[in-house]
Amino acid sequence: MDVNWGRVVQIAFQPMQYLIYRAGIYGVVGAGVIAYLMILGFVGLAFGFGASLLLFILSAVLSALPLAARYAGFDPFASIKLGYLALITEILNEGQLPWGVSEPNWARSRVSDRFRSATGAGQLCGLVLRALRDTHRSVLSLESLVPIARLAGSPKLAKLAANGALIYLPYVILAKVFRTESREVFTTVKDSVVKYAHSGSDSLRLAALFCAVGYALLVPLTVLFLVPLGSIAMFLPASTGWSTMRLVFFLTAVVLSFMVKWIVFDPIALTAVAINQLDAAEDQGADPAAESRLEEVSPAFREINRLSKEERQ
Repeated sequence: MDVNWGRVVQIAFQPMQYLIYRAGIYGVVGAGVIAYLMILGFVGLAFGFGASLLLFILSAVLSALPLAARYAGFDPFASIKLGYLALITEILNEGQLPWGVSEPNWARSRVSDRFRSATGAGQLCGLVLRALRDTHRSVLSLESLVPIARLAGSPKLAKLAANGALIYLPYVILAKVFRTESREVFTTVKDSVVKYAHSGSDSLRLAALFCAVGYALLVPLTVLFLVPLGSIAMFLPASTGWSTMRLVFFLTAVVLSFMVKWIVFDPIALTAVAINQLDAAEDQGADPAAESRLEEVSPAFREINRLSKEERQ
């Protein structure tokens, strides 16, 4: 797992126009969540802590729905991430960004050209996610993923790390579509999944590492944001009604820390894993055994293979 960190950071922040555009989207989402939390805080002031607590619980239950959709393979931000990787692969292919054009417009047109629409990109991303999950269960060995898991006798830790790696891996697999000039998108994706199943251990370890580091960073980031927000909370009245607003300030710090992770950390992670997997795939040929095994154990891969055959007809 040899990573040139200087090269990764340089490439990751080169498409600055797109990063600002991407940060604006995540910023709007984060601001919406914070505004909703503030509304709950005012509900607590008006109707008491019990009313706001009930709404917090209901909101937590509803917030689990997007997580369930993500597990099922639906990601509303898939086209945003793929647009970023389209620019990264352009740098890897041509040594520079497209000249004289808006990076967000170029990236959106590139995604639409390859996947027909943002919806098509999201649907294919979901198929790849499920195929990779099946790969981790039945094809790609997880023994070298978390060595401490073997020492602790806990293979569940390796499975947890592999699931965490899926935050980045589906988009990296789809980045191969931008790397090649072939118009056979499903065939390219199928071949990319097969190559990952054959020898994707390095990419899996790297993606799992970035997942762990990213979530670990949320702790100091939250503490950092709690310093100013906590200073404000200290001056709030001590009555029970204001307890809700203190909770709102705490959750606001958590939301802000996630925004920093999404805006600053995730581009580095996506770039590093993409470079690792794309470079590794260049040196690999077809692997009939891995493809046969995927056909046997993965309904999602069978669907990708079916689409690939239809595409070539």
